[in-house]
Amino acid sequence: MKKSYPLVIISYPALMMTLASCGNADEKKRAEDNDSQIQQTKVEINYSDYSGKIKDAVTCDSDVSLSYCLYLPADYSSGKKFPVIFIFDAHGEGNLPVNKYKSLAEEFGIVLAASNNSKNGLPYDAIQRIASAMIVDAQKKLTLDSARRFTMGFSGGARVAGFIASHERNFAGAIGCGAEYLDEAMKNIPGFFCFGFAGNDDFNMLEMLRSQEHMANTGLKNYFFVFDGRHEWPDSSLMRNAFMMMSSVEAKQKEALRKKIAASVPAKFSQKKIFADEEMKQKKFIDAFTAENIQWWKNEIATLNLCGRDNNRDRESMHSCRRQLAYIGLAIYSYSNNAINNHQDAFAQKYLEIYRLADEKNSEQRFMEAVLKSRQGNNSAAIILLAEAVHLGFNDFSRIENHPDLQNLKGLEGYAQIFSGIKPQP
Repeated sequence: MKKSYPLVIISYPALMMTLASCGNADEKKRAEDNDSQIQQTKVEINYSDYSGKIKDAVTCDSDVSLSYCLYLPADYSSGKKFPVIFIFDAHGEGNLPVNKYKSLAEEFGIVLAASNNSKNGLPYDAIQRIASAMIVDAQKKLTLDSARRFTMGFSGGARVAGFIASHERNFAGAIGCGAEYLDEAMKNIPGFFCFGFAGNDDFNMLEMLRSQEHMANTGLKNYFFVFDGRHEWPDSSLMRNAFMMMSSVEAKQKEALRKKIAASVPAKFSQKKIFADEEMKQKKFIDAFTAENIQWWKNEIATLNLCGRDNNRDRESMHSCRRQLAYIGLAIYSYSNNAINNHQDAFAQKYLEIYRLADEKNSEQRFMEAVLKSRQGNNSAAIILLAEAVHLGFNDFSRIENHPDLQNLKGLEGYAQIFSGIKPQP
């Protein structure tokens, strides 16, 4: 069976591959040989013309259906080797992290290459092929330092980044945001660089804390930064900590930075009780999706919303309640999506009600509810819901136009207006 990254992943995939050793003279020799081979096969294009600019779609020579977003520092030239970060976004939006961190790439002289194809939900062998194609293509076309190759990812992309960096040859480290990315194989790679980020309202906070604690206990030196935010890429001012630590060689500077990073993790997060309480509640919610009625969910979500307000003086309880709400939203998305796809409409009706309660301004909820209403023959409600979805930010117009359960809406009054003034022109 093919492995894939579903939207809800509780544990890191246990994938076994052969690891190459690194950090010794033999490895250095292999890196030098690798540089020589790359130089011999380099495509004759002057990529210096792209320096200081974002190129949204560099096509992979081995597969023209694959591309990556590229940023080269302004001083890039083929006469110098540059460190590189290969990036994996959860939704395949390569230009999002590149735009977000291009100023850091410029400051620290690092090449950024972010996949436009790797995203949540793909089979793992497909993701591995996509990652390999990008890495090989960038190395053919650019002058990169084989000893300073890193990966970075967000959410499901963090899992990809961790696996690729720990199982491919000659990677120096990984940066994971919003999901567990540390692989057991990393502890066998001397000097491997690990840096994790999580928002204090991120539903994946618990798994990242456990992962960081486990790897620290096994002797892997890693860094973990907690910021004020949800399940999202950290902003550039926060990510700068990772770039600095990755680039710093001065001992005093690294120690000062280490203390700053350690101070970002509140002391209470290390207490087992918070872990145990939130894990117990997550399990309760999973059972309650089918066992409890809508009124129970209304009461539960209202209580969490009240607890999660900014005027709550107990900050740790506030963040815990916000994480629980976010977890409900993520988990119920999967339940709703599965029910819709499997035509289990009675379950879908209930799940979508819970989804709206947990995340009332979610465009995906409106889209799935529109599909359900269309199946039920309520076309006018379906069109209104699609318009709401677009208003809330839904922009995957091909899904609206091609979904088999929405075909009966075409030509009806109000359907064309869903796209009017919003749908991008070809």
